[in-house]
Amino acid sequence: MTLVLSFDPGKNFGSKRSGTGWCLQDENNVYDFGVTQDLVGFIADDVIGVIRKAVVSLSVVVYEGYQIRKETVAQNVGIPLSTVENIGAIKLLARLYHAEVACFMPQQKPTQWKATGKNPSKVPKAQSHWIDAYNHGRYYLITHNLAPSALEIEMFGNG
Repeated sequence: MTLVLSFDPGKNFGSKRSGTGWCLQDENNVYDFGVTQDLVGFIADDVIGVIRKAVVSLSVVVYEGYQIRKETVAQNVGIPLSTVENIGAIKLLARLYHAEVACFMPQQKPTQWKATGKNPSKVPKAQSHWIDAYNHGRYYLITHNLAPSALEIEMFGNG
């Protein structure tokens, strides 16, 4: 089994639209998922309990990368970059668990949606963060031939 903890890192403050989505899954099961407004606190206080829900040890930590694009530079001037800080916390978590690290960029989301069959743009923003986290982890499993894509399930079933 390949146990994957995946994240859609976001801000630690703000409205219900912000936060970091997370999902714990393997090839066959989704063990838990959610959104946190305090990723460092979640890692420090809750992640051990979340990981214990699975029978196997953590194999891979997947996260969505972040880059400041030319058209968004002004929006990022003078503000705390909590998303960037959260990515650092995610990388540290992976290192502490001796887990592989994988990163997918936001531009890859439409490809992930097709592969997983889960499009978070059709749900409220507060829910989309954990769906994005699910998609990042599931896409990792699909691209490493560890889990079937939505199309493969449709064509051949789940077994």
